[in-house]
Amino acid sequence: MDAKKINTIEMTRKIRDEHAKKLAGKSHAERIAFYRERAKKMEKKIPALLKEIEKA
Repeated sequence: MDAKKINTIEMTRKIRDEHAKKLAGKSHAERIAFYRERAKKMEKKIPALLKEIEKA
């Protein structure tokens, strides 16, 4: 199996910049709500991601 290369620094910067654009001008409460919603979405994806890892 070929190892996938991921540029984590580039990926992190891209995510950070996208979030900064979405959150520009938002209140503290709106920012917290944004990240809480993202966390809920990720929690739903975790079981499927773990199954993929187990298959590999």
